[in-house]
Amino acid sequence: MNNSRTTWLREVPEDWRITTINSIYTLRNEKVSDQDYQPLSVTMKGVVPQLESAAKTNDGDNRKLVKIGDFAINSRSDRRGSCGISAFDGSVSLINIVLTPRESM
Repeated sequence: MNNSRTTWLREVPEDWRITTINSIYTLRNEKVSDQDYQPLSVTMKGVVPQLESAAKTNDGDNRKLVKIGDFAINSRSDRRGSCGISAFDGSVSLINIVLTPRESM
């Protein structure tokens, strides 16, 4: 085990790399339309085709691009675990944080 250099997590397995999230992901902020990219929802079950129960806006041109392999986090329910790695290309609401991996994962 290696020292994690944090007070809340003392040791991590030796084969783990300790780094910052910024060294793994970049922020994706590209705005797109839901006419061009399938609407998606970021839920506790991950990134899924947009739920029927999802609040929808009349401004479908004001969404964020998500690509396959991106990590999306729903900033309104992140503490409940609403996040996931997308299996779809599509678009999500602007309240979501979309991170794209710097390297293949």
